[in-house]
Amino acid sequence: MEKIRVFLGYGVLIVLLPVAVFGLSFPTNEYRAMGIEAIDCDGPITVLIIALPALTVYGVASAVFLSSFRSRRSLFFGLFCGPICLGLGWNIGTAVLEQSRNGQETVCGDGI
Repeated sequence: MEKIRVFLGYGVLIVLLPVAVFGLSFPTNEYRAMGIEAIDCDGPITVLIIALPALTVYGVASAVFLSSFRSRRSLFFGLFCGPICLGLGWNIGTAVLEQSRNGQETVCGDGI
């Protein structure tokens, strides 16, 4: 039973790795990523939809692996998940900062 649980845990990390990589590479302002100085009125939801589930899973995995590592494999996976969490958190933070900067502009209306 323990081996099945461990196998499923590693399986979830492997399955969510492409989502995490996509969340790391997703731009916080799509226009600035293209080189245009414009405001992205979509807000941080486009980043949060991708990055938040991956941040949650990799954050929990990193905490579990690093809190009670007994083998080199646990230490390796804990140190592997940690930087992914930091990168996802950074991307989410910059998306929220971009939204607060967009809130100061009057271009993004209430959908009128």
